[in-house]
Amino acid sequence: MSSESQKLPTKTATQQLKEAFRDAEREIHKTENCSQKVPVAALNELRYAGSHMLVFLEEGEATELEQALQHSRRAYFDAQRFLLLYLMWQAQAIRDGIGEHISEYTDLVAKAYSAGKYGELKQGMMAAKAYIQEMSQIKIDSKRWENRGDNFEECKPYIQSLRDYITVYDSLAEEFVQLRQKAKQAKLEAEKEAKDKRRNFILGVLGLIAAIVGAIAAF
Repeated sequence: MSSESQKLPTKTATQQLKEAFRDAEREIHKTENCSQKVPVAALNELRYAGSHMLVFLEEGEATELEQALQHSRRAYFDAQRFLLLYLMWQAQAIRDGIGEHISEYTDLVAKAYSAGKYGELKQGMMAAKAYIQEMSQIKIDSKRWENRGDNFEECKPYIQSLRDYITVYDSLAEEFVQLRQKAKQAKLEAEKEAKDKRRNFILGVLGLIAAIVGAIAAF
Protein backbone atom coordinates (compact mmCIF):
# COMPACT_ATOMS: atom_id res chain seq x y z
CA MET A 1 0.00 0.00 0.00
CA SER A 2 1.22 3.56 -0.68
CA SER A 3 2.49 5.89 2.02
CA GLU A 4 0.09 8.28 3.73
CA SER A 5 1.31 11.22 1.65
CA GLN A 6 0.49 9.32 -1.54
CA LYS A 7 -2.95 8.34 -0.36
CA LEU A 8 -4.26 11.68 0.78
CA PRO A 9 -5.36 13.93 -2.07
CA THR A 10 -5.28 17.68 -1.95
CA LYS A 11 -8.47 19.63 -1.61
CA THR A 12 -7.88 20.96 -5.12
CA ALA A 13 -7.87 17.44 -6.56
CA THR A 14 -11.15 16.48 -4.88
CA GLN A 15 -12.72 19.75 -5.95
CA GLN A 16 -11.56 19.19 -9.54
CA LEU A 17 -13.12 15.74 -9.54
CA LYS A 18 -16.36 17.03 -8.03
CA GLU A 19 -16.65 19.74 -10.69
CA ALA A 20 -15.62 17.42 -13.56
CA PHE A 21 -18.13 14.76 -12.53
CA ARG A 22 -20.98 17.26 -12.22
CA ASP A 23 -20.06 18.97 -15.49
CA ALA A 24 -20.12 15.59 -17.25
CA GLU A 25 -23.51 14.78 -15.74
CA ARG A 26 -24.93 18.10 -16.92
CA GLU A 27 -23.49 17.64 -20.40
CA ILE A 28 -24.99 14.16 -20.67
CA HIS A 29 -28.41 15.50 -19.62
CA LYS A 30 -28.17 18.34 -22.15
CA THR A 31 -27.27 15.89 -24.89
CA GLU A 32 -30.16 13.61 -23.98
CA ASN A 33 -32.63 16.52 -23.92
CA CYS A 34 -31.45 17.83 -27.29
CA SER A 35 -31.18 14.56 -29.19
CA GLN A 36 -33.73 12.45 -27.28
CA LYS A 37 -31.08 9.72 -27.33
CA VAL A 38 -28.71 8.29 -24.74
CA PRO A 39 -24.97 8.96 -25.18
CA VAL A 40 -23.95 5.48 -24.08
CA ALA A 41 -20.19 6.03 -24.36
CA ALA A 42 -20.39 9.06 -22.06
CA LEU A 43 -22.48 7.18 -19.52
CA ASN A 44 -19.97 4.34 -19.51
CA GLU A 45 -17.11 6.73 -18.82
CA LEU A 46 -19.05 8.28 -15.96
CA ARG A 47 -19.71 4.80 -14.59
CA TYR A 48 -15.97 4.06 -14.70
CA ALA A 49 -15.35 7.33 -12.87
CA GLY A 50 -17.77 6.24 -10.16
CA SER A 51 -16.00 2.88 -9.83
CA HIS A 52 -12.63 4.56 -9.28
CA MET A 53 -14.19 6.91 -6.74
CA LEU A 54 -15.48 3.91 -4.76
CA VAL A 55 -12.04 2.31 -4.76
CA PHE A 56 -10.54 5.57 -3.56
CA LEU A 57 -13.06 5.79 -0.72
CA GLU A 58 -12.25 2.22 0.31
CA GLU A 59 -8.46 2.29 -0.06
CA GLY A 60 -7.51 5.97 -0.16
CA GLU A 61 -5.31 5.59 -3.24
CA ALA A 62 -4.72 9.01 -4.81
CA THR A 63 -4.16 7.41 -8.23
CA GLU A 64 -7.79 6.26 -8.17
CA LEU A 65 -8.85 9.87 -7.78
CA GLU A 66 -6.84 10.84 -10.84
CA GLN A 67 -8.39 7.97 -12.82
CA ALA A 68 -11.85 9.11 -11.78
CA LEU A 69 -11.02 12.64 -12.95
CA GLN A 70 -9.82 11.42 -16.36
CA HIS A 71 -12.92 9.27 -16.87
CA SER A 72 -15.15 12.22 -15.92
CA ARG A 73 -13.45 14.39 -18.52
CA ARG A 74 -13.76 11.68 -21.14
CA ALA A 75 -17.46 11.43 -20.27
CA TYR A 76 -17.79 15.17 -20.88
CA PHE A 77 -15.95 14.89 -24.19
CA ASP A 78 -18.00 11.88 -25.32
CA ALA A 79 -21.27 13.65 -24.49
CA GLN A 80 -20.18 16.69 -26.50
CA ARG A 81 -19.00 14.52 -29.36
CA PHE A 82 -22.39 12.78 -29.44
CA LEU A 83 -24.17 16.15 -29.47
CA LEU A 84 -21.84 17.46 -32.19
CA LEU A 85 -22.61 14.49 -34.44
CA TYR A 86 -26.34 14.90 -33.82
CA LEU A 87 -26.28 18.61 -34.65
CA MET A 88 -24.21 17.95 -37.77
CA TRP A 89 -26.85 15.47 -38.92
CA GLN A 90 -29.52 18.16 -38.41
CA ALA A 91 -27.51 20.87 -40.16
CA GLN A 92 -26.72 18.61 -43.12
CA ALA A 93 -30.40 17.66 -43.44
CA ILE A 94 -31.23 21.38 -43.58
CA ARG A 95 -28.54 22.00 -46.20
CA ASP A 96 -29.83 19.11 -48.32
CA GLY A 97 -33.38 20.44 -47.95
CA ILE A 98 -32.37 23.86 -49.25
CA GLY A 99 -30.83 22.17 -52.28
CA GLU A 100 -31.07 24.12 -55.52
CA HIS A 101 -32.74 27.04 -53.75
CA ILE A 102 -29.50 28.08 -52.05
CA SER A 103 -29.33 31.48 -53.76
CA GLU A 104 -32.85 32.42 -52.61
CA TYR A 105 -32.07 31.25 -49.09
CA THR A 106 -28.78 33.16 -49.02
CA ASP A 107 -30.63 36.35 -50.00
CA LEU A 108 -33.21 35.68 -47.30
CA VAL A 109 -30.51 35.29 -44.63
CA ALA A 110 -28.79 38.47 -45.83
CA LYS A 111 -32.01 40.47 -45.55
CA ALA A 112 -32.89 39.09 -42.12
CA TYR A 113 -29.38 39.26 -40.64
CA SER A 114 -26.51 40.78 -42.60
CA ALA A 115 -24.62 40.47 -45.85
CA GLY A 116 -22.29 37.51 -45.72
CA LYS A 117 -24.10 35.93 -42.78
CA TYR A 118 -24.80 32.71 -44.63
CA GLY A 119 -21.13 32.54 -45.61
CA GLU A 120 -20.19 32.70 -41.93
CA LEU A 121 -22.70 29.98 -41.06
CA LYS A 122 -21.45 27.74 -43.86
CA GLN A 123 -17.85 28.30 -42.82
CA GLY A 124 -18.71 27.27 -39.25
CA MET A 125 -20.50 24.18 -40.52
CA MET A 126 -17.53 23.18 -42.69
CA ALA A 127 -15.15 23.68 -39.75
CA ALA A 128 -17.32 21.40 -37.62
CA LYS A 129 -17.33 18.79 -40.39
CA ALA A 130 -13.53 18.95 -40.62
CA TYR A 131 -13.26 18.54 -36.86
CA ILE A 132 -15.54 15.49 -36.95
CA GLN A 133 -13.27 13.96 -39.59
CA GLU A 134 -10.27 14.74 -37.38
CA MET A 135 -11.98 13.02 -34.44
CA SER A 136 -12.52 9.91 -36.54
CA GLN A 137 -8.76 9.77 -37.05
CA ILE A 138 -8.10 10.26 -33.33
CA LYS A 139 -10.47 7.42 -32.51
CA ILE A 140 -8.43 4.86 -34.43
CA ASP A 141 -5.30 5.88 -32.49
CA SER A 142 -5.79 4.15 -29.13
CA LYS A 143 -3.34 6.39 -27.24
CA ARG A 144 -4.79 9.64 -28.56
CA TRP A 145 -8.31 8.40 -27.95
CA GLU A 146 -7.47 7.41 -24.39
CA ASN A 147 -6.17 10.94 -23.79
CA ARG A 148 -9.16 12.72 -25.34
CA GLY A 149 -10.16 13.96 -21.90
CA ASP A 150 -7.13 16.27 -21.93
CA ASN A 151 -9.03 18.52 -24.34
CA PHE A 152 -12.52 17.78 -23.07
CA GLU A 153 -13.99 21.17 -24.05
CA GLU A 154 -12.62 21.49 -27.58
CA CYS A 155 -15.95 20.48 -29.18
CA LYS A 156 -17.68 23.58 -27.79
CA PRO A 157 -17.02 26.10 -30.60
CA TYR A 158 -18.07 23.59 -33.26
CA ILE A 159 -21.26 22.78 -31.38
CA GLN A 160 -22.01 26.49 -31.16
CA SER A 161 -21.40 26.94 -34.91
CA LEU A 162 -23.92 24.21 -35.72
CA ARG A 163 -26.41 25.61 -33.21
CA ASP A 164 -26.12 29.00 -34.94
CA TYR A 165 -26.69 27.40 -38.34
CA ILE A 166 -29.79 25.58 -37.13
CA THR A 167 -31.12 28.59 -35.18
CA VAL A 168 -30.91 30.89 -38.19
CA TYR A 169 -32.69 28.34 -40.35
CA ASP A 170 -35.42 27.82 -37.75
CA SER A 171 -36.01 31.57 -37.58
CA LEU A 172 -36.48 31.73 -41.36
CA ALA A 173 -37.99 28.31 -42.06
CA GLU A 174 -41.58 29.49 -42.46
CA GLU A 175 -40.62 32.41 -44.66
CA PHE A 176 -38.34 30.15 -46.72
CA VAL A 177 -41.13 27.61 -47.24
CA GLN A 178 -43.45 30.42 -48.36
CA LEU A 179 -40.75 31.68 -50.71
CA ARG A 180 -40.37 28.24 -52.25
CA GLN A 181 -44.13 27.88 -52.60
CA LYS A 182 -44.33 31.23 -54.38
CA ALA A 183 -41.46 30.22 -56.66
CA LYS A 184 -43.15 26.92 -57.39
CA GLN A 185 -46.44 28.65 -58.13
CA ALA A 186 -44.70 31.16 -60.39
CA LYS A 187 -43.02 28.29 -62.24
CA LEU A 188 -46.34 26.50 -62.70
CA GLU A 189 -47.96 29.68 -63.98
CA ALA A 190 -45.08 30.29 -66.39
CA GLU A 191 -45.34 26.71 -67.66
CA LYS A 192 -49.12 27.11 -68.10
CA GLU A 193 -48.63 30.38 -69.95
CA ALA A 194 -46.07 28.78 -72.26
CA LYS A 195 -48.37 25.82 -72.81
CA ASP A 196 -51.29 28.13 -73.62
CA LYS A 197 -49.14 30.05 -76.07
CA ARG A 198 -48.11 26.84 -77.83
CA ARG A 199 -51.74 25.69 -77.95
CA ASN A 200 -52.94 29.04 -79.31
CA PHE A 201 -50.13 29.03 -81.87
CA ILE A 202 -51.07 25.54 -83.01
CA LEU A 203 -54.77 26.48 -83.16
CA GLY A 204 -53.85 29.57 -85.14
CA VAL A 205 -51.80 27.55 -87.61
CA LEU A 206 -54.59 24.99 -87.95
CA GLY A 207 -57.09 27.79 -88.49
CA LEU A 208 -54.88 29.31 -91.16
CA ILE A 209 -54.49 25.95 -92.87
CA ALA A 210 -58.28 25.43 -92.77
CA ALA A 211 -58.83 28.85 -94.27
CA ILE A 212 -56.35 28.16 -97.05
CA VAL A 213 -57.91 24.77 -97.75
CA GLY A 214 -61.34 26.40 -97.81
CA ALA A 215 -60.17 29.08 -100.21
CA ILE A 216 -58.63 26.48 -102.52
CA ALA A 217 -61.82 24.45 -102.48
CA ALA A 218 -63.85 27.51 -103.43
CA PHE A 219 -61.98 27.91 -106.76
